[in-house]
Amino acid sequence: MADGGMLALQWALNESADSVLSIGQDFIRTATRDDVPPIALMACERFGATLPICSTTRTKVELHIKKQANPVLIRFLKARAGYAKGNSVELLLRSQAGANFLALAAALVSSTDTFEAGSVLEPIIKDSAADTTLVPTAYYLQSLLEVLDPKLNRLGFLTEVLGWADWWTSIDVAFQSQTENRVIFPSRDAIQKVLRAFGELERKGDLKSISIRVGRPAPWLTAFVKFCLGRPPIIHDRHGQVVLRQPGSRVSIICADNLPSEGAQIELHKHLNTFEELLISNVTSYEGTETWYCTGMVPPRLLTRRHLPFKSSQHHLGREAIMEALPYALMEVRSNCAKPRQSDLFAAGIEIPYAVCNPFPDEWAVWNVATSCLDDGSVLEPLKALEDHESIFDLPLIKAWTSQTGSRQHFCRLVADILALSLFHDHLDSIQVYYRPSHSKPTAFSEFVKSVLESGSTESYTVEAILEHALRLVQHDVVSEIRGHSWAGSSFRGQVIFPMMFEAKSIPTEGFLSLRCILGTLYLPSARSKMSVIHSPKLARWSDERIEEDFTAEAMNLFPGTTIKWDAYRRSERSIEVRLGWTENDFHTKPFHIFLALARVVCVESCPLTSQKPPKLIDNDCEYLSPSTRRTSPEQRPENEDLTNDVVPRGIIGVYPVRGNDGLRLLALSCVGADGADGADGKPSDALDDIVLNQYASLPCLVKYCRTISARSIIC
Repeated sequence: MADGGMLALQWALNESADSVLSIGQDFIRTATRDDVPPIALMACERFGATLPICSTTRTKVELHIKKQANPVLIRFLKARAGYAKGNSVELLLRSQAGANFLALAAALVSSTDTFEAGSVLEPIIKDSAADTTLVPTAYYLQSLLEVLDPKLNRLGFLTEVLGWADWWTSIDVAFQSQTENRVIFPSRDAIQKVLRAFGELERKGDLKSISIRVGRPAPWLTAFVKFCLGRPPIIHDRHGQVVLRQPGSRVSIICADNLPSEGAQIELHKHLNTFEELLISNVTSYEGTETWYCTGMVPPRLLTRRHLPFKSSQHHLGREAIMEALPYALMEVRSNCAKPRQSDLFAAGIEIPYAVCNPFPDEWAVWNVATSCLDDGSVLEPLKALEDHESIFDLPLIKAWTSQTGSRQHFCRLVADILALSLFHDHLDSIQVYYRPSHSKPTAFSEFVKSVLESGSTESYTVEAILEHALRLVQHDVVSEIRGHSWAGSSFRGQVIFPMMFEAKSIPTEGFLSLRCILGTLYLPSARSKMSVIHSPKLARWSDERIEEDFTAEAMNLFPGTTIKWDAYRRSERSIEVRLGWTENDFHTKPFHIFLALARVVCVESCPLTSQKPPKLIDNDCEYLSPSTRRTSPEQRPENEDLTNDVVPRGIIGVYPVRGNDGLRLLALSCVGADGADGADGKPSDALDDIVLNQYASLPCLVKYCRTISARSIIC
């Protein structure tokens, strides 16, 4: 007998030695491949037989898993990203009991992290076990949930929870008083009692209905009732009035304000309107936190939910203010990231068409991403610039909304989120963003956005800050790799992400930080387990080769037939090391340095001399460099000293003659970017020398241009 006199279904692993042996090989083989304990996999499958999951939800889980795409080849890594065959999810899906467990796991990993989900599952599984000696620990359950998470977190349970949170806020004053858009996750004991009650209701007997009295976890439990039983509950307000009728539903949820924040009180009725049994969950706070909030992956259209309170007067004012100010704010910040370094080019008599590389895509792509983040179907106005001397926060609606405490900070974070999300502009249909309580700390990029919008700051952005914000948005924890300039890709939460530049056929002037997202996990052909992070080596090898060639006005390629090469190695159990080199020698560099260089690139498109016959010799102060050559020698430079020991003297312009070979141009950019990486140490990008990237201009014009803007490098 279970607590309170309820008869609980139980599961066991030792029912029949023959039956265990007949399925044991499949479980062991699959568990070994996924690096999870076989006992955890078998126990969870048996435990699923006790779960009250309706056929509608079970079918939804099955279809969701079966439609997931096959692995995709990532060319530069020679690795695959996607969902491998023969994994734990497919094994559990072979039985109804396994599908039931996958449904429960999907609800948990969609609304909290795997550690907390494992802590919830352990006592529930233990309570239903006939023999507790074979019950897996919370640690082993967490390991299994980490394997299941990439396929299950996209099922949309948290989206349902947030929808019900909007509904509850519209009918109950207690939810309207919440200033932050946070949903309380129920205690593990409350979930256990609810599941037991559902099990009793689904089994044949004289139990007629269930009443659940609950406080702030009401949105989660409302979604959970529908998820498990197939239809929403009947809902009563705190005065007992029915505010949502559901014909045929046998579960009622009653809003109560006299319960602890995470608890639930459950009444079981054998006959209508008669009290049979009362289960009160033991409410305890979790270690290290006072309250447990829902977190998880959601579609981009719910991005604004992170910065607005749920349906309330503040919500409506905030939404109108965002619609008014967002086109101006996005334009202002995006334009700030592509301002020319010098304003006296025409004054110097140089009329050369040029473009400054922008980390973000074009205005239309940013507008499209911003519109997709509005969950009410609104269409944002096109991006546009403010009048001179006008401030974003002087606009009437944004001024009224941001006068409230914290709203200005939320708006600046929303602008930062949308711009960071625009890096995924080609993958909006597949990308998911991380929903978390809105009181999280600001990032370096959101602070940069705030300084631009508040004071019109001209301080330059940093590549590291933008990438850190974008990857945190999708819950890729790679801050140390980004700050160490070793990040080249990562795989978390069922999303493999890496820079599109690494597979591009040309170097873009807009959106050079664009990211590609492939659903699934990352695998090397020779590796058994999945990879999580793609690193580049801590130390790179450069040459100091200076080419003895007559310097002519023609932008040429002195390395015909030479190509770049990507080498990928298994660095550890969970990471890949990738190097960028070329077929000429064994020198290699960090791919991340490409982005540090592009942040300083001025792209020259053409010049007046392009159609004229160029002179043979144009400048004695220029030298050709191989694409694996750095201007500075890090081995010769003393520690904590400025860039004084140069392979190429400071007054000389280094020219990388690789015209027509975009692969070698990437290698050259990486070498030039490495100089900035060593010297910047967090300084703004404009504290370093600019780089001229040639398209169709002649070298005489390029050299004159370099002299004007104090650039030291030309990449043909």
